[in-house]
Amino acid sequence: MTSFEWVDRYGVVHQLSSPGPIDDEAEAVSQAIDQVLAQMEYASPARRSELRLIISSHGLRLQQLQADAEKWNCYASERIETDAAELAEYIDKLLTDLQPMMIIAVLRQEHQRIKMDADNGDQMLDGEMTRAQRMAVARSTLEPKPRAEATRREVHEWLKADPVFFRPRTDEGGWFEWYDAEGVVHRLLSPLRIEEEIAAIAHDLRKLSPALRGEVSRNDKASAVETANSAINRLSVLKADLERFMQEQDAKEEEEWRAWDTEWKKSRPGG
Repeated sequence: MTSFEWVDRYGVVHQLSSPGPIDDEAEAVSQAIDQVLAQMEYASPARRSELRLIISSHGLRLQQLQADAEKWNCYASERIETDAAELAEYIDKLLTDLQPMMIIAVLRQEHQRIKMDADNGDQMLDGEMTRAQRMAVARSTLEPKPRAEATRREVHEWLKADPVFFRPRTDEGGWFEWYDAEGVVHRLLSPLRIEEEIAAIAHDLRKLSPALRGEVSRNDKASAVETANSAINRLSVLKADLERFMQEQDAKEEEEWRAWDTEWKKSRPGG
């Protein structure tokens, strides 16, 4: 959609992103009318005629500004509808891309609940695999796959061999420096904390879908658009963090491999 073009009282063309300049000029013109009215009280008849013409000119400008404000409102409504529709479509694709991280977060939550349930934990582990586990198994490249009737416990143990879905019990005290949304620094052992925040944002974006698509007030839709854009901006940061983690992990593993290779060659007879 094109930007909103507006011409001020001096004939200068502006591309507006908000109605602020229109409102500001309307206030300035209103103050100018008040100043002219103050002069009317002590003006001569001839001067009063001149001042009435000035007030009339200001009045015409106010009418134009009111029409401009109404045009802005129509533009803003159309823009919000367009942005909301585009965001809803983008979020649908985004949720598909983020599904692995959402699965990782749910697997973690499920296992944490089992660990905290001292009375029923073992019984829950002996139950059938969860939906999140089934999705993880389907996405995993490991073979052979667990049997269809495998228990939660069996699938949990099986997934430990898959680096895509396995995460250590604790994620703190590691080698990767990362700042959370509040600016608190963490030393991570795995990307779990980053993935969990990504998953939480994905769930929040999914909740915004009805407001972005539905028949709601303009304010509610504008609020949904603003919230979605803010969340997507944070996602961009987290994706960069995740990519940096993978790059630094690869470099770390390569360095460790070279150190092992060097030590191995030194330890061999004749090395």
